[in-house]
Amino acid sequence: MSSIVTKDPDFYSVNSYLFNLFSLENRLVTGVLVDNFVIPGHLEKILASPNEDEPYNQYLVKYSDFIAEVATGSNLNDILDSLIAFFEQYGVPYERAKHFIIQQAGFDLLLGNIDRKENSGNFVMISNQNTTKPVNFDYGRMLQIIWSETTENQFRTGIFSENDIEEIVSDYVNSVIQARGGIFNNIDFEKNIDFLLENGFKPLRINLNQLTTQLSQHVDQIRLKAPQITFFSTVKAAVLLKLVQDKRVMRLVEIDEEAIQ
Repeated sequence: MSSIVTKDPDFYSVNSYLFNLFSLENRLVTGVLVDNFVIPGHLEKILASPNEDEPYNQYLVKYSDFIAEVATGSNLNDILDSLIAFFEQYGVPYERAKHFIIQQAGFDLLLGNIDRKENSGNFVMISNQNTTKPVNFDYGRMLQIIWSETTENQFRTGIFSENDIEEIVSDYVNSVIQARGGIFNNIDFEKNIDFLLENGFKPLRINLNQLTTQLSQHVDQIRLKAPQITFFSTVKAAVLLKLVQDKRVMRLVEIDEEAIQ
């Protein structure tokens, strides 16, 4: 996702997810590889866990507090204030915590990531003796689309016209927007953006040329390694490209046609 999340020192994102095949119980399954995002000299910290007695970790936030104040919270300001306070307990300064939380919420809203608000394990930080840095990590449940082997076979047989495919992609884009991903998912999409902007959200810079190239490369890799999901990956790439150019998300993004170094 490096073509979406460009260099923001206070919004550190894990961008190196790579598709691959893995052997599991004598069968091949699809998955992703990711580089170790923990900077040398740092330790990974997770905000909270239902398994608070795990001997290898020390949680500074009670899981019950996370559930009450974030996962089941409905007041937007209260959710934001609680998360900032939780981050502060781990040593993240107030302004940096707020910036990160708001940027991540916008990132999740844009991509329809539904696996954050109720999952304390998806709020991750790395720390050393001096600083703690939040990490934008684990956004695998974004761009959710309904797909099956039957759908894949329908595309493979070529029964859909170009107009049909365009309509299917548009329907999936609508589904992503309607998912209202992120931690403020109890209000509609436009009001969600309003709240983010009121709290300092900075539009995510998207290098459209780089994104197009990267998606094409990913589809080619999947076609070689897992041809049975070729059309799934092709359609999902088309959904992302159409999504980031949809007029409804224009307040969340800043399109950059030029290469970003």
